[in-house]
This record gives sequence, C-alpha cells and structure tokens, in this order.
Amino acid sequence: MLDCGGDAGYALGALRAGVAALRLDAPAAVRAKVAAIAAATGATVEPAGDPGPALDLDGVADPETACRDWLRLTAAGPVE
Repeated sequence: MLDCGGDAGYALGALRAGVAALRLDAPAAVRAKVAAIAAATGATVEPAGDPGPALDLDGVADPETACRDWLRLTAAGPVE
C-alpha cells in the first residue's frame, strides 16, 4: 500500500509504475476518478484513515534491508 497523501497526480504516477494498492486522502470525487482508473489496471484505492503499520523510507540509506527487516518484524506481531 502506497500512501499518496492528497496528491492525485502522485497516485496516477504510482499506478503507471505498477503499484497495486494506494491510499489517497483527496475529496471523494477525485478519489472516485482515480479509483476508476486504478480498477482498470486491477489496482485498488483506499481512503485515508488509520493506515496501520507503516515504514517511512525517507532518508534510509539501505531501503531494501529496511523493508526486509520491517516486514519480518511486522509479520512477527507487535512488540510488547
């Protein structure tokens, strides 16, 4: 799931790049238009809301390792 904030252009670019699931915090009419385009490619668009667990890769030197570590830890469940 890629969070595109409120930027429909970013969401459309992500769809062109092959992203299959997006979150878009835009007015309902805009989100509906992007969702229709997404549906034509088999992708989905979710409204903003509680995003659940997320990984912010901003400034991460090794995103591949960060993703693997995050996925491993997320699959293991919450740390108490």
